[in-house]
Amino acid sequence: MNRALLHISTPLTITVSTALVLRGGNVTIEGPATLVTRSGVTPKPNGFQITSSGNRLHALTLEGFDSGVEIRPVSPPLPVGVTYTDNTVERLTIRSARHGVVLSPSYLECDPCATHNAWVNTTITDNVIEASQSGVHVTLTSVGDLVDGITITGNTLRIGTAAEPDAGGDGAIIIAAGLQRARASVIEDA
Repeated sequence: MNRALLHISTPLTITVSTALVLRGGNVTIEGPATLVTRSGVTPKPNGFQITSSGNRLHALTLEGFDSGVEIRPVSPPLPVGVTYTDNTVERLTIRSARHGVVLSPSYLECDPCATHNAWVNTTITDNVIEASQSGVHVTLTSVGDLVDGITITGNTLRIGTAAEPDAGGDGAIIIAAGLQRARASVIEDA
């Protein structure tokens, strides 16, 4: 298995106007580096979009994005029967975002979609997240999708900021199935 490593040894600030999409898999990006949204970009992009397996984001700062990290396939085409494994988001600082880390395989092509995709062994650990809506958000909205072996631990999650907490938002950690679409989905702890 080939692995790509981008290690940034000197603090660096990168301004972006679109999400950085990890499509090929087996990519590690290690900071210290800060990614910020280019001013005036509307709507705000996501910082990273993970749409493959074996990726690791480590020790980065993400500022001003809609979601700091979004874990879901890029579509179209609509992926069916794909398993995404071993993605890790650790020691990130995410500020001024709407959502911190989102694993929400939703698709606009159908409502709901029978995709039968799986996200296995996803790790979200030791992050500091300040967001207006949610810190970590895991939602299954498609038919037959599976999240298995997710680890969410050691995170500091704030709705608002440490200096200005906000009582609004949806919650620090959201884990949901069904909601508006795939109402037959189930959450289990086995």
